[in-house]
Amino acid sequence: MIIGCDPGRSGSLAYLTNDGDFIAVKDLPIETYMMAEKGKEQWRLNVLEFAQMVENAVLTRHTLTVGIEWGWARPGEGVSSARRLGTLLGALAATLTLSRADVVEYVMPMVWKKHFKLIGQEKGESLDLARKLFPDAGEYLTRKRDHNRAEALLIARYLVEIKS
Repeated sequence: MIIGCDPGRSGSLAYLTNDGDFIAVKDLPIETYMMAEKGKEQWRLNVLEFAQMVENAVLTRHTLTVGIEWGWARPGEGVSSARRLGTLLGALAATLTLSRADVVEYVMPMVWKKHFKLIGQEKGESLDLARKLFPDAGEYLTRKRDHNRAEALLIARYLVEIKS
């Protein structure tokens, strides 16, 4: 099984067979909490729920390869965004390691996007391409904000294509 992960507050996981056939799309289990010292709501990965998702995938397949988009904070987002993204990426990587994923690949956005000719394109282009490549996933790609699901699918597809 191949899992593509587009990390972030509205991040997603896409599950494909090793041949690239669609299995499922799921949103990352994100939870909110209050920062005691600031009284401000924050978000983080629900690590236990994510671990259960990965464990279920490990139990149902012989091998598990996971591709995580290795991004960074965008200009103007600031230090707290970079910290949250770094914390999320660390939590994802640690959970995958502890859950016995066979291979964890870190994929730069510009690499997989170049592969699909999406450099400089709007998020809607990712949605359109994912709908075309994965017609069975159509119900998960109906809204404009489903671009994270589309990108998770494309990251997984990228791994399938470079390994074949």
